[in-house]
Amino acid sequence: MGIQTRVAEQINVDEWLDPSSPNYNKTLADAVFHYKARADRNERFEICIANQEMEDAAWKYAHHSQIILDGTFGISNRKLLLFIVMGVDEQNRGVPLAFFLFSARADAKQASASYDAATINRLLAAWKTKLGTRNGEAFNVYVVITDTDLMERNALCEILPEIWLLICKFHL
Repeated sequence: MGIQTRVAEQINVDEWLDPSSPNYNKTLADAVFHYKARADRNERFEICIANQEMEDAAWKYAHHSQIILDGTFGISNRKLLLFIVMGVDEQNRGVPLAFFLFSARADAKQASASYDAATINRLLAAWKTKLGTRNGEAFNVYVVITDTDLMERNALCEILPEIWLLICKFHL
């Protein structure tokens, strides 16, 4: 399937995003709205993905409404972190609106302890920029449901300053 399991994650992604590569994946390349390769040990690998269907869903289900943001850790043996932005559709089902995937710091002992508000802030800002405006109106969210993590909450308040933050029932 074009995935080299014995190389660093950014090598695969670079191959998928490089139009001159035999592993180029146009569908993925079109969906990537933020990408930063890990050029050296002290940098993070970052990739944010939202295809057109997800962008349309963001406008339909999240604009002037709510999103859910949650991170998951340990998704691979490469110390990657995945944050998912979700909306809620008419049947009260979660709809993915964006995926933020990034690497832990090189010196991190544990992926879950290796992110900060600046990283989440940068990725949320990239998503909001990607969504831009429609019909002369900027994309805006009114409510965000997340956990008690202050880094996430601070980043959300900076990028979406008018939101109401709610703590998810599961985390309570």
